[in-house]
Amino acid sequence: NIKLLIVTGSKSMKGHNERIEGFLKTLKTKVITYELLNIFESNDNMDIAYTLTLDHLSNFKKTNVIFITAAGVAGVCKAVVESGLQNNIAIISCDDVPSTKRYLENGVVDFTICQDPISQGRRSINAIFNYFISDEKIKPKNYFTKNDIKISENI
Repeated sequence: NIKLLIVTGSKSMKGHNERIEGFLKTLKTKVITYELLNIFESNDNMDIAYTLTLDHLSNFKKTNVIFITAAGVAGVCKAVVESGLQNNIAIISCDDVPSTKRYLENGVVDFTICQDPISQGRRSINAIFNYFISDEKIKPKNYFTKNDIKISENI
């Protein structure tokens, strides 16, 4: 039975909320039993993530999965390692940044869900640019960027 702790950057960020919503929806769809222990904000700050994770691990001793929706991965992982729980807690993060890579290679993070921010940014700007310079005012189409799930073996 999953005892889940979620660390988000900010509850006011749509993207962070959508990650939480999608994660929980997938657990329900896959009929995976879980107990959501708490959701807390790190404000995308490593030090805040570290301190609050230590507090939450002390208060929620049965935590066995942590889902991190934004920055603060290094702080969460530092708290888990210092608590001696790295072999007892599965950690799922988002994005491919150097600190996350290190924790993934060391086996602290189990996997990280990556996006393609360069393509997302470039395509958005190009769509807006083309809309405003085109005589036809063609509405931009929806497009899908690639997402990768990285584990220690493919980071």
